[in-house]
Amino acid sequence: MAAASPEGEAWFFHEALTVKDKFDPADPKQFYSHVLLEVVTNYTVDEGYYVPKIPWEDHPRAQKQEWNPAARTSYARYKFMTVMTGPSCGKITRQQAVHGSFDYWELKPQSGKQMVALVPVLIPNIDERFLYVDLTYPLRGIYFPKSHLAHPKYSNMCTYSRLDFRSRKVTLKAYTPDYSKMVKEVMKKTGSQLGSIAGQPGSQAGGAMGSLFGGLAESSYGLYPHKESKQEPGILEQEKERQKKESSLWFFQEDECLPNDATTGWGFQPQWTARFDIFSLTRVLAIPDHLLKPDYRDPYQFIKLFSCKALAGAKPEKADSTMNSTDVVRFDQLVSKQLGIQFDYKGNGLDPNWLVKVLSGIAAVALSCIPMIGPLVALGEQLIVDAILDPESFKSQQGLISKIPGVVGAMTATGQNTKAFLSETASKARPSTVLAVESPERQSVYVGPEDTDASKQKGQEDKGRPDSESRNFENAADGPCIIEQPWTEKDLSNLEDAPSPKNALVYVGE
Repeated sequence: MAAASPEGEAWFFHEALTVKDKFDPADPKQFYSHVLLEVVTNYTVDEGYYVPKIPWEDHPRAQKQEWNPAARTSYARYKFMTVMTGPSCGKITRQQAVHGSFDYWELKPQSGKQMVALVPVLIPNIDERFLYVDLTYPLRGIYFPKSHLAHPKYSNMCTYSRLDFRSRKVTLKAYTPDYSKMVKEVMKKTGSQLGSIAGQPGSQAGGAMGSLFGGLAESSYGLYPHKESKQEPGILEQEKERQKKESSLWFFQEDECLPNDATTGWGFQPQWTARFDIFSLTRVLAIPDHLLKPDYRDPYQFIKLFSCKALAGAKPEKADSTMNSTDVVRFDQLVSKQLGIQFDYKGNGLDPNWLVKVLSGIAAVALSCIPMIGPLVALGEQLIVDAILDPESFKSQQGLISKIPGVVGAMTATGQNTKAFLSETASKARPSTVLAVESPERQSVYVGPEDTDASKQKGQEDKGRPDSESRNFENAADGPCIIEQPWTEKDLSNLEDAPSPKNALVYVGE
């Protein structure tokens, strides 16, 4: 059986990933709104005659889980693997606590089984960008949704972009909080409040005294008092502006080498929370490695580690989901259903309706459910290159403007934002695409750089038509890009004669 690329595309049967009443990858709404985490679910941290202590028992979100039967070995590990989304460590907007609930006899030391599962978790929305994962369970890999319909010949399959953490050792940038600046601010504020008892002059004197003592604390506080700290890297401009107005953490930077164990991947790393830049990862993994600029060929540069105590996520009061077999994709069942399938198979399509079906599925979730991925990523290699390098030709060649104008407009805008990732080789070497046309004869038609009669006729029809698909497009350097999207779910009922719906805002990149 062929293996999927450790840093690229993986194919799955819809049936193999389906979790009854919980997750259906054939449904675009569910497919594009979940990331899959590959987790070892039944390992324990430690064991003993009495319940053992485990590292980082004061973890702000993990809590402790114990198995302590009479006259038998006791085991302990972390209760929750918490997944969070937000524009920065200090502003967590959503979170999902996954409970590793297991029977005593199913634990690895008792059963001898090495149980692995794909756990569906939330994905960042338009304003969030980052996915934060507490490494309180052994994480073997991560899967980002790419296309809910893999190929016209395999409409019962879907594709993901994945990173396999078992394939190679990686060294990531790791960030620990510098509390000294916050101590200085607190002492200055406290001094001012105490001094205010004596009136305005006292308030000023108290503030000055607090600032003085805070400065002394700042110069001697912390693990690395002689290192320079910095803001959280990679955050958007609007988040930087917010942090200027509010007290926020700064960080010391170091390098952290993670293991690549064949079974447990990164293993237990409870002191760290991994931050995944979904916007960048989905793009560099969707574009073939040989087409990327050298600076973008290592996807791990878009993963950072942060001290688990630096995250503003709340302590879970209850589980939002579990790792029980009824809530996850069990690997034993997944592999049995995948046997005999070539994971690395890719080819040109024959079904003329395939692209429309993919785009219709994307439109069905109103695009906003896949803000970091973008509709462009769901297409094959050559269509990606076409859309990035020649968006106008892409729109007319595919003949989809009249059917799904908003989707095509969003795709070409996404292409403009993704262009920076492509190497010069990819920009120059552009083999032409052959697509099937929608006609009773279903003949394939060449759509290369030369004009065909059909393309000329289409070009004439497009003249004078307002370019509603890409109007008000902003290619902001440091912020998300918003365009007006003339498409709603209601219009899916009639793709051929879509009305003029109300405008909706759609995120298409930064």
